[in-house]
Amino acid sequence: MAQLVEQRIRNAWVAGSSPAIGSQMVSRNGQRRLPMNPSPLTIFKITAVIAQLVEHWLPKPRVAGSSPVYRSISPYSLFVANNHQGKNFMRRLFFLILTLLAPFALHAQNAFVECEDTCEHVHGIDLSHYQGNVFWEAIGQNKKMAYVYLKATEGGDRIDEKFEQNIQYAHEQGMKVGAYHFYRPKTPQMLQLKNFTAQCRADEQDLIPMIDIETTSGLSTEDFCDSLFVFLELIEKEYRQRPLLYTGANFYDRHLLGKIDDYMVMIAQYTPNEPRLKDNRDITMWQYTGKGHINGVRGYIDKSRFMGRHRLREIRFRHR
Repeated sequence: MAQLVEQRIRNAWVAGSSPAIGSQMVSRNGQRRLPMNPSPLTIFKITAVIAQLVEHWLPKPRVAGSSPVYRSISPYSLFVANNHQGKNFMRRLFFLILTLLAPFALHAQNAFVECEDTCEHVHGIDLSHYQGNVFWEAIGQNKKMAYVYLKATEGGDRIDEKFEQNIQYAHEQGMKVGAYHFYRPKTPQMLQLKNFTAQCRADEQDLIPMIDIETTSGLSTEDFCDSLFVFLELIEKEYRQRPLLYTGANFYDRHLLGKIDDYMVMIAQYTPNEPRLKDNRDITMWQYTGKGHINGVRGYIDKSRFMGRHRLREIRFRHR
C-alpha cells in the first residue's frame, strides 16, 4: 500500500507540473526527477489522490440489520462508535495530512533559501560548467532571481562546455542573460577576443558582457593593467559598450585601485557587511556569497545583487 501511495502521489506531482525543457526532469543517472516547486495544479492533484485514498481506507461501519449498509460518518463519531477502527482511521488520516502538507513546508523552506540576502534588492546568479546540469524550469520559477551571467570562455581557447545549453534554456525561461569571460593576462588579447566573441553573440545577449578579473598571472600590477586595458578597449570596440568588470574586493584594492573608475563593477566579498573599497568608489553590484542555494541547482552557486539605487536597466545590452 505504501508503494501505491508513493507512486500515485508522484504521478500526480508530475502531471500537475508544466513540461520540463529538454532533459531537465532527468537526473544524471537517467532517472526522472520530480520538479522542485509544486504548482497549485500539482497540489490540487495530490489532494485529489489523497481524498481517494481516504475514501478507500475509511472503515465502513455496519448499520444494525441483516446486511451491511454503508453510510457517511464523521471521523469523530467513528472514533466514538468504534474505538479500534477510529484509532486506525485517525492514524492513517494524520499521515495523509502530513503528506499533503509536506510540499507546502518544502516551499516555505525554499522561499527562505532562495533569498539569502535581504529580499528587497534585485538579485541574480552566475553559472558555469561547475554547476553541472541544472534545472532551468525551477530556476525560472524563482521570482527573486532577475538575471543570470553565464561563463562563456576563458583565456584564448577554453569554452565552457555548458554555455550553449545554459543560454538556450535560460532564454526559454524568460530570464535576462549575459555572458562572461575569465581573463588571462598573459594570453594574447586578440586571441581572447576571438574566443569570447565566437560564443558571446550580441543578438543573444540581454546584459552587457562581463569580464572576470581574478589573477595577474604573476605580472606586476603595471604590466597586468597594461594587458587588461588593451583587452577592455577591444571588448568595448567590438560590442560598442563598456563591459561590466567582476573582481574581488582585495584584488581591486591591491591592483585596480583608482584605475577603472569609468567602468561599472561587481565586487565579490563574502561577508555579512556590504563591501567598501579603499577609494570609496561606487559599486554597482555585490556578489555576496559563493555558497548560495537555489532550486534547480545541486550544490553551491554564486549569488549577487545590486547595490544602493542601482537597477537592472544599467547593465542591459544596448542593441544598435
